[in-house]
Amino acid sequence: MKARFADHGPVAQKLLLAVEEIIAERGIEGASIREILRVAKQGNNSAIYRHFGSKDRLIRAIYDIRQAEVDDCRMIRMQRLPKLPDDIRGLLELFLLPVLDAFAGRQRWIYSQFILHLILNDPFDEAFDTRHEEPAVRLVHQALRTRCADMSDQVFTMRLSVAVTNFLMGVSYGDRVANLTGGRYPQSDQYLEDLIATGCALLMQPPFDDNDGTAGSAANQGCPFQG
Repeated sequence: MKARFADHGPVAQKLLLAVEEIIAERGIEGASIREILRVAKQGNNSAIYRHFGSKDRLIRAIYDIRQAEVDDCRMIRMQRLPKLPDDIRGLLELFLLPVLDAFAGRQRWIYSQFILHLILNDPFDEAFDTRHEEPAVRLVHQALRTRCADMSDQVFTMRLSVAVTNFLMGVSYGDRVANLTGGRYPQSDQYLEDLIATGCALLMQPPFDDNDGTAGSAANQGCPFQG
């Protein structure tokens, strides 16, 4: 079982929060070891290596922690349903909306931006491999794949990934606009429905014919978002 945030000691927790916030604000390039230690208020230059072994493992640790938190919320949603939805919209809501259950306020913005920066840095990162998915998201992901069986693996993964990035960007943008203007729309159920509808439109598009020998393999490539 993957470690949760509470499983880590005080110093490790500070490092986890620091790297998450730095990446959210400045991207992977801004998360130097020196900057992580500064934000975490750690004077010991070996703190990251002592607690996590490397900066990459530190980033992976907070990624896994957040995905598990989102999946806990997804499981709660699933337990309230009589059965798993069999339509793309219902499945996509289960895939995406638990983010809103897990995080609020600034932490939601940090999470969304953190994931977006990881995606843009390396969409083929080993962390996104489907073999590492949490239990609930694996069920939903597989059900979505079944509903989109006429698409190749690459087309399905890319369309779902774009739906995810659009949702995360939309949530971040909506929260920022609401904070600046106090407008009703970015805080409304209609706004969320519009974000979900955009993702559904992508997954319901006719399949793309990529059988020309150039599509490449996507056997275990997952959507760059397992939460």
